[in-house]
Amino acid sequence: MRYFFWFLFISIGSSFSLNAQNIRYGLKAGANISQFKVDNYSRMADNGDYPIDFSSKPGFYLGVFVSFPISEKFQFQPEVLYSNRNMDMESIYDITYITNNGNTVTTSINQQLITIPLVLQYEFLEKLAVLAGPQPGFVISSDHFIPNTNSSNTNTSYDTFEMAGVFGLAYTLSEKLILEGRFGYGFIERNEGFSNVYQIGVNYKL
Repeated sequence: MRYFFWFLFISIGSSFSLNAQNIRYGLKAGANISQFKVDNYSRMADNGDYPIDFSSKPGFYLGVFVSFPISEKFQFQPEVLYSNRNMDMESIYDITYITNNGNTVTTSINQQLITIPLVLQYEFLEKLAVLAGPQPGFVISSDHFIPNTNSSNTNTSYDTFEMAGVFGLAYTLSEKLILEGRFGYGFIERNEGFSNVYQIGVNYKL
């Protein structure tokens, strides 16, 4: 963990040595679709294992960014985002360990995260750039709810740190407005699985 923070500190600190007059600040927001991939994941009960399946639901993100030009084609863009992610989990009983007589139960899961993408962009065509970089994230809450029941709880036993790689494209619509699409691939296991996220949204330069 400490190596990541050293990397973050050095990357942002060194960026201030770039051409300061071209630094741009901005806001960004958009929609996301979350996927939680699990290999051989089972919920244990007294009478055996019960497989769990996850399905995607829409969420949203919003945040701020700073864009540091490196050259005519390259720029470095650190960001801080609030991300609201949603998914459904299907099992024969819910995540709060309440049995349901062997019937399938769908539990809605809502998670809030703070993510810190550290993105390098390269404009390979006029107005069109490819982007990539690491994205550490911190889960700040995880709520579970069973629709059509009064069963809900805030889970406190989840893993709070994730690390992903982000890849995407950005298209410049105007001097201030940019359309952007990204895919975030989780490569550190969290709660016995890996979290992937699709995002589409807009950046507004101030």
